Amino acid sequence: VDWFPIVRDLVSLGLRIFAVSVATSLSLLTIATGWLFYRPLWAVMLAGLATVPIILTRARVPPKKHQ
Repeated sequence: VDWFPIVRDLVSLGLRIFAVSVATSLSLLTIATGWLFYRPLWAVMLAGLATVPIILTRARVPPKKHQ
């Protein structure tokens, strides 16, 4: 991939987007855990927000074909 600059940039962009998505989700889950006893509604809303990237990723994956 390193030999082709365009492909290298696309792979790099994809990895960055993945890293930001995972970091954001884990941060929101950590914050939601801290808020759980003080503001349970906010904690549920933050946990729901943290699962949005996971749900979007699952929705875009095509179903496997049976062979």
